Amino acid sequence: MATDARIVRVAVDALADHPERTFSYRLPQDAGPAEPGSLVLVPYGRRTALGYLLPTLHQAEDGALDGPLRDVEAVVSAPMLTPDLLAIAEEIAAYYRAPVGTTIAAMLPPGLESRLDRRWVVAAADTLPPALRGELVPDPDGGGSLSDTALRRHSPARGATAWIERLRRSGVIAARWTLRPPDVREQFVRTLRRTGTGEPPKRAPVQRAAGSATASLTW
Repeated sequence: MATDARIVRVAVDALADHPERTFSYRLPQDAGPAEPGSLVLVPYGRRTALGYLLPTLHQAEDGALDGPLRDVEAVVSAPMLTPDLLAIAEEIAAYYRAPVGTTIAAMLPPGLESRLDRRWVVAAADTLPPALRGELVPDPDGGGSLSDTALRRHSPARGATAWIERLRRSGVIAARWTLRPPDVREQFVRTLRRTGTGEPPKRAPVQRAAGSATASLTW
């Protein structure tokens, strides 16, 4: 095992043969800081799944592993739950034999997966097609990045996924995942307010009823 990685325990938001089961992954040092409660992306079967970083068990328990470990693909966020809430989630999952990842997801705002955003950091721009180089967005550190939409727009008509994977494996591009801020919009609430002490006319029954309701609530 490489010395620049550590073993971490992840609750994957997916069904498993043992619902309360968690999975061990290698967290590369260049993945960035990650603490229990962080949102991560991990390889799960043939797909990439959303997961939640859990407190690491003792080394003796971590050592009981089936085969080589796979790497965490990305750390997406800072901790979203405190250690005590993570412990409660594991207790609930064990008691009800529910998936740990699903239990943790119920404690968080819905729709996190839809807020995932992937950009591609470009290490060798000269190897990209000329049209794609024009899509590069400069980064503060002097490099450049591409949106996922731009990369796919200029990819071959057939075999786009395989072409992107070849670029990634060769080190030309690297995925950078982030979590977009929630789409919070203003909400308007209709309220009633008395505008005077006089009685509304009989031709305004709604105003009279509202005035009576307001008076009863005041007292």
